[in-house]
Amino acid sequence: MVAAGLALALCVGALSPDDNLHLVTLLALPLVVIAGKIQRIYDRDELVLNKSTIDEAPKLFQLATFYALLVYVFDEQLLSGALGSAQMLGLWLALFFFAVMARWVARLVVRRALGPERCLFVGSDESFERLLEKLSGDEPRAELVGRMSLSLTADPKLIAAATAQLHGLVEDLDIHRVVIESQESPQHVLDFVREAKATGVPVSLLPRILDVVGAAIEVDHLDGVTLLGVRQFGLSRSSILLKRSFDILGATIGLSLCWPRSSRSSPRQSSSTRADPCSFGKRVSGATARALRCGSSAA
Repeated sequence: MVAAGLALALCVGALSPDDNLHLVTLLALPLVVIAGKIQRIYDRDELVLNKSTIDEAPKLFQLATFYALLVYVFDEQLLSGALGSAQMLGLWLALFFFAVMARWVARLVVRRALGPERCLFVGSDESFERLLEKLSGDEPRAELVGRMSLSLTADPKLIAAATAQLHGLVEDLDIHRVVIESQESPQHVLDFVREAKATGVPVSLLPRILDVVGAAIEVDHLDGVTLLGVRQFGLSRSSILLKRSFDILGATIGLSLCWPRSSRSSPRQSSSTRADPCSFGKRVSGATARALRCGSSAA
Protein backbone atom coordinates (compact mmCIF):
# COMPACT_ATOMS: atom_id res chain seq x y z
CA MET A 1 0.00 0.00 0.00
CA VAL A 2 2.92 2.35 0.69
CA ALA A 3 4.35 1.51 -2.74
CA ALA A 4 1.01 2.32 -4.39
CA GLY A 5 0.81 5.67 -2.60
CA LEU A 6 4.34 6.63 -3.62
CA ALA A 7 3.73 5.57 -7.23
CA LEU A 8 0.51 7.62 -7.46
CA ALA A 9 2.16 10.66 -5.91
CA LEU A 10 5.07 10.38 -8.34
CA CYS A 11 3.06 9.90 -11.52
CA VAL A 12 0.49 12.61 -10.66
CA GLY A 13 2.57 15.15 -8.76
CA ALA A 14 5.88 14.94 -10.62
CA LEU A 15 4.86 13.98 -14.15
CA SER A 16 1.78 16.23 -14.28
CA PRO A 17 1.70 19.10 -11.75
CA ASP A 18 -1.69 20.27 -13.06
CA ASP A 19 -3.45 17.09 -11.90
CA ASN A 20 -4.53 16.59 -8.28
CA LEU A 21 -5.52 13.50 -6.34
CA HIS A 22 -8.96 13.22 -4.77
CA LEU A 23 -9.69 12.04 -1.26
CA VAL A 24 -11.36 8.95 -2.74
CA THR A 25 -7.90 7.92 -3.95
CA LEU A 26 -7.13 6.82 -0.41
CA LEU A 27 -9.88 4.22 -0.73
CA ALA A 28 -8.17 2.80 -3.82
CA LEU A 29 -4.88 2.11 -2.02
CA PRO A 30 -6.14 -1.01 -0.16
CA LEU A 31 -6.93 -2.57 -3.55
CA VAL A 32 -3.23 -3.37 -3.82
CA VAL A 33 -3.41 -5.36 -0.60
CA ILE A 34 -6.49 -7.25 -1.78
CA ALA A 35 -4.90 -8.06 -5.14
CA GLY A 36 -1.70 -9.20 -3.41
CA LYS A 37 -3.73 -11.38 -1.08
CA ILE A 38 -5.45 -13.02 -4.05
CA GLN A 39 -2.03 -13.79 -5.54
CA ARG A 40 -0.88 -15.22 -2.16
CA ILE A 41 2.08 -12.89 -1.95
CA TYR A 42 1.68 -12.26 1.78
CA ASP A 43 1.26 -15.95 2.68
CA ARG A 44 4.45 -17.18 1.03
CA ASP A 45 6.95 -16.02 3.67
CA GLU A 46 5.37 -18.24 6.29
CA LEU A 47 5.80 -21.33 4.11
CA VAL A 48 9.38 -21.05 2.88
CA LEU A 49 12.86 -20.70 4.36
CA ASN A 50 14.33 -18.99 1.32
CA LYS A 51 12.46 -15.68 1.47
CA SER A 52 13.71 -14.14 -1.75
CA THR A 53 12.19 -11.02 -3.27
CA ILE A 54 13.51 -11.95 -6.72
CA ASP A 55 11.30 -15.06 -6.72
CA GLU A 56 8.28 -12.82 -6.18
CA ALA A 57 9.18 -10.38 -8.97
CA PRO A 58 6.83 -11.96 -11.57
CA LYS A 59 3.85 -11.76 -9.19
CA LEU A 60 4.75 -8.20 -8.23
CA PHE A 61 4.90 -7.28 -11.91
CA GLN A 62 1.42 -8.74 -12.43
CA LEU A 63 0.21 -6.82 -9.39
CA ALA A 64 1.59 -3.54 -10.77
CA THR A 65 -0.05 -4.22 -14.14
CA PHE A 66 -3.42 -4.93 -12.55
CA TYR A 67 -3.33 -1.83 -10.35
CA ALA A 68 -2.24 0.44 -13.21
CA LEU A 69 -5.18 -0.87 -15.26
CA LEU A 70 -7.60 -0.09 -12.43
CA VAL A 71 -6.27 3.45 -12.10
CA TYR A 72 -6.59 3.95 -15.87
CA VAL A 73 -10.22 2.78 -15.85
CA PHE A 74 -11.26 4.91 -12.85
CA ASP A 75 -9.01 7.92 -13.46
CA GLU A 76 -11.94 10.38 -13.51
CA GLN A 77 -12.98 9.36 -10.00
CA LEU A 78 -9.45 9.18 -8.57
CA LEU A 79 -7.92 12.42 -9.83
CA SER A 80 -8.70 15.68 -11.56
CA GLY A 81 -7.58 15.47 -15.16
CA ALA A 82 -6.80 12.64 -17.54
CA LEU A 83 -3.84 10.30 -17.30
CA GLY A 84 -1.45 10.51 -20.22
CA SER A 85 0.70 7.78 -21.69
CA ALA A 86 3.79 8.94 -19.80
CA GLN A 87 1.87 8.96 -16.52
CA MET A 88 0.52 5.45 -17.05
CA LEU A 89 3.98 4.13 -17.91
CA GLY A 90 5.47 5.94 -14.91
CA LEU A 91 2.78 4.53 -12.57
CA TRP A 92 3.30 1.01 -13.88
CA LEU A 93 7.09 1.01 -13.53
CA ALA A 94 7.13 3.03 -10.29
CA LEU A 95 4.69 0.68 -8.56
CA PHE A 96 6.72 -2.37 -9.60
CA PHE A 97 9.98 -0.77 -8.44
CA PHE A 98 8.60 0.50 -5.11
CA ALA A 99 6.91 -2.84 -4.39
CA VAL A 100 10.13 -4.78 -4.94
CA MET A 101 12.20 -2.34 -2.89
CA ALA A 102 9.65 -2.13 -0.06
CA ARG A 103 9.48 -5.91 0.36
CA TRP A 104 13.27 -6.21 0.17
CA VAL A 105 13.76 -3.53 2.84
CA ALA A 106 11.05 -5.06 5.05
CA ARG A 107 12.66 -8.50 4.88
CA LEU A 108 16.08 -7.01 5.62
CA VAL A 109 14.79 -5.17 8.69
CA VAL A 110 12.96 -8.25 9.99
CA ARG A 111 16.02 -10.45 9.43
CA ARG A 112 18.29 -8.03 11.29
CA ALA A 113 15.81 -7.55 14.13
CA LEU A 114 14.73 -11.17 14.69
CA GLY A 115 17.77 -13.07 13.48
CA PRO A 116 17.76 -16.35 11.54
CA GLU A 117 14.83 -18.72 11.76
CA ARG A 118 15.33 -21.47 14.34
CA CYS A 119 14.49 -24.89 12.91
CA LEU A 120 14.00 -28.35 14.37
CA PHE A 121 14.87 -31.18 11.98
CA VAL A 122 13.08 -34.53 12.15
CA GLY A 123 14.88 -37.19 10.13
CA SER A 124 18.16 -39.00 9.54
CA ASP A 125 21.69 -37.81 10.33
CA GLU A 126 22.69 -37.71 6.65
CA SER A 127 19.86 -35.39 5.69
CA PHE A 128 20.52 -33.26 8.76
CA GLU A 129 24.16 -32.76 7.78
CA ARG A 130 23.24 -32.03 4.16
CA LEU A 131 20.67 -29.41 5.14
CA LEU A 132 23.04 -27.93 7.73
CA GLU A 133 25.68 -27.45 5.04
CA LYS A 134 23.20 -25.67 2.79
CA LEU A 135 22.12 -23.30 5.56
CA SER A 136 25.64 -22.33 6.57
CA GLY A 137 26.84 -18.97 5.28
CA ASP A 138 27.82 -15.45 6.20
CA GLU A 139 24.18 -14.37 6.70
CA PRO A 140 22.20 -17.56 7.33
CA ARG A 141 18.49 -17.37 6.67
CA ALA A 142 17.84 -20.22 9.10
CA GLU A 143 19.70 -22.39 11.55
CA LEU A 144 19.19 -25.96 12.71
CA VAL A 145 19.15 -25.93 16.50
CA GLY A 146 17.90 -29.47 17.15
CA ARG A 147 17.21 -32.87 15.66
CA MET A 148 15.00 -35.81 16.53
CA SER A 149 14.37 -39.10 14.77
CA LEU A 150 10.98 -40.29 13.55
CA SER A 151 10.31 -43.86 14.64
CA LEU A 152 8.20 -45.87 12.21
CA THR A 153 6.16 -47.76 14.79
CA ALA A 154 2.51 -48.37 15.48
CA ASP A 155 2.94 -48.65 19.25
CA PRO A 156 0.66 -46.01 20.85
CA LYS A 157 3.08 -45.51 23.75
CA LEU A 158 6.03 -44.78 21.47
CA ILE A 159 3.91 -42.44 19.35
CA ALA A 160 2.77 -40.56 22.46
CA ALA A 161 6.38 -40.31 23.66
CA ALA A 162 7.53 -38.92 20.29
CA THR A 163 4.69 -36.40 20.31
CA ALA A 164 5.57 -35.26 23.82
CA GLN A 165 9.23 -34.97 22.82
CA LEU A 166 8.28 -32.85 19.81
CA HIS A 167 6.19 -30.42 21.88
CA GLY A 168 8.92 -30.22 24.51
CA LEU A 169 11.65 -29.42 22.01
CA VAL A 170 9.53 -26.75 20.33
CA GLU A 171 8.99 -24.99 23.66
CA ASP A 172 12.45 -25.47 25.16
CA LEU A 173 14.47 -24.54 22.07
CA ASP A 174 12.14 -21.71 20.95
CA ILE A 175 11.60 -23.37 17.57
CA HIS A 176 10.23 -21.27 14.70
CA ARG A 177 9.85 -24.05 12.13
CA VAL A 178 9.81 -27.86 12.04
CA VAL A 179 11.44 -29.56 9.03
CA ILE A 180 10.33 -33.18 8.57
CA GLU A 181 12.09 -35.61 6.26
CA SER A 182 9.88 -37.85 4.18
CA GLN A 183 9.95 -41.51 5.24
CA GLU A 184 9.00 -44.83 3.67
CA SER A 185 5.72 -44.89 5.61
CA PRO A 186 3.58 -41.97 4.40
CA GLN A 187 0.97 -42.52 7.10
CA HIS A 188 3.48 -42.07 9.92
CA VAL A 189 4.81 -38.91 8.28
CA LEU A 190 1.28 -37.54 7.83
CA ASP A 191 0.43 -38.19 11.48
CA PHE A 192 3.64 -36.50 12.60
CA VAL A 193 2.96 -33.52 10.34
CA ARG A 194 -0.41 -33.11 12.04
CA GLU A 195 1.26 -33.16 15.44
CA ALA A 196 3.89 -30.65 14.31
CA LYS A 197 1.26 -28.28 12.95
CA ALA A 198 -0.63 -28.58 16.23
CA THR A 199 2.33 -26.87 17.95
CA GLY A 200 1.51 -23.67 16.03
CA VAL A 201 4.82 -23.32 14.18
CA PRO A 202 5.24 -23.56 10.38
CA VAL A 203 6.07 -26.99 8.96
CA SER A 204 8.25 -27.86 5.95
CA LEU A 205 8.74 -31.25 4.32
CA LEU A 206 12.07 -32.48 2.98
CA PRO A 207 11.04 -35.03 0.34
CA ARG A 208 13.23 -37.81 -0.95
CA ILE A 209 11.47 -37.51 -4.30
CA LEU A 210 9.17 -34.70 -5.40
CA ASP A 211 5.93 -36.71 -5.34
CA VAL A 212 3.75 -34.15 -3.57
CA VAL A 213 2.18 -31.36 -5.65
CA GLY A 214 -0.87 -29.18 -5.23
CA ALA A 215 -2.13 -25.95 -3.74
CA ALA A 216 -1.58 -27.10 -0.15
CA ILE A 217 2.21 -26.72 -0.40
CA GLU A 218 4.76 -24.11 -1.46
CA VAL A 219 7.93 -25.35 -3.12
CA ASP A 220 11.05 -23.85 -1.56
CA HIS A 221 14.44 -24.18 -3.31
CA LEU A 222 17.43 -23.82 -1.00
CA ASP A 223 20.68 -24.06 -3.00
CA GLY A 224 19.67 -27.32 -4.66
CA VAL A 225 17.68 -28.74 -1.72
CA THR A 226 13.91 -28.85 -2.21
CA LEU A 227 11.62 -28.12 0.72
CA LEU A 228 7.85 -28.18 0.74
CA GLY A 229 6.04 -25.61 2.88
CA VAL A 230 2.77 -26.97 4.26
CA ARG A 231 -0.10 -24.51 4.59
CA GLN A 232 -1.93 -24.18 7.88
CA PHE A 233 -5.39 -25.55 8.52
CA GLY A 234 -8.06 -22.90 8.06
CA LEU A 235 -7.44 -19.25 7.27
CA SER A 236 -4.27 -17.37 8.04
CA ARG A 237 -4.29 -14.27 10.24
CA SER A 238 -4.22 -11.90 7.29
CA SER A 239 -7.07 -13.82 5.61
CA ILE A 240 -9.14 -13.64 8.81
CA LEU A 241 -8.50 -9.90 9.07
CA LEU A 242 -9.49 -9.40 5.42
CA LYS A 243 -12.65 -11.47 5.93
CA ARG A 244 -13.62 -9.49 9.03
CA SER A 245 -13.09 -6.24 7.12
CA PHE A 246 -15.44 -7.38 4.36
CA ASP A 247 -18.01 -8.46 6.98
CA ILE A 248 -17.92 -5.04 8.64
CA LEU A 249 -18.10 -3.28 5.27
CA GLY A 250 -21.05 -5.39 4.14
CA ALA A 251 -22.89 -4.85 7.42
CA THR A 252 -22.28 -1.09 7.22
CA ILE A 253 -23.60 -0.91 3.64
CA GLY A 254 -26.64 -2.99 4.58
CA LEU A 255 -27.48 -0.76 7.53
CA SER A 256 -27.03 2.38 5.46
CA LEU A 257 -29.43 1.05 2.83
CA CYS A 258 -32.07 -0.05 5.36
CA TRP A 259 -31.93 2.98 7.68
CA PRO A 260 -33.51 5.60 5.32
CA ARG A 261 -36.44 3.28 4.57
CA SER A 262 -37.25 2.81 8.24
CA SER A 263 -36.98 6.54 8.92
CA ARG A 264 -39.28 7.34 5.99
CA SER A 265 -41.87 4.81 7.08
CA SER A 266 -42.43 6.51 10.47
CA PRO A 267 -43.94 9.79 9.11
CA ARG A 268 -46.25 7.78 6.88
CA GLN A 269 -47.57 5.82 9.79
CA SER A 270 -48.04 8.98 11.90
CA SER A 271 -49.80 10.78 9.05
CA SER A 272 -52.12 7.83 8.54
CA THR A 273 -53.21 7.95 12.20
CA ARG A 274 -53.75 11.74 12.13
CA ALA A 275 -57.40 12.84 12.07
CA ASP A 276 -58.82 14.14 8.81
CA PRO A 277 -60.20 17.67 9.30
CA CYS A 278 -62.89 17.17 6.66
CA SER A 279 -64.30 14.06 8.30
CA PHE A 280 -64.12 15.76 11.71
CA GLY A 281 -66.11 18.67 10.34
CA LYS A 282 -68.69 16.30 8.92
CA ARG A 283 -69.07 14.60 12.31
CA VAL A 284 -69.48 17.97 14.09
CA SER A 285 -72.05 19.25 11.63
CA GLY A 286 -74.05 16.01 11.90
CA ALA A 287 -74.17 16.23 15.70
CA THR A 288 -75.29 19.87 15.52
CA ALA A 289 -78.12 18.99 13.14
CA ARG A 290 -79.38 16.24 15.42
CA ALA A 291 -79.34 18.62 18.41
CA LEU A 292 -81.38 21.21 16.48
CA ARG A 293 -83.95 18.60 15.48
CA CYS A 294 -84.32 17.47 19.11
CA GLY A 295 -84.77 21.09 20.26
CA SER A 296 -87.44 21.83 17.66
CA SER A 297 -89.44 18.72 18.56
CA ALA A 298 -89.31 19.58 22.26
CA ALA A 299 -90.60 23.03 21.53
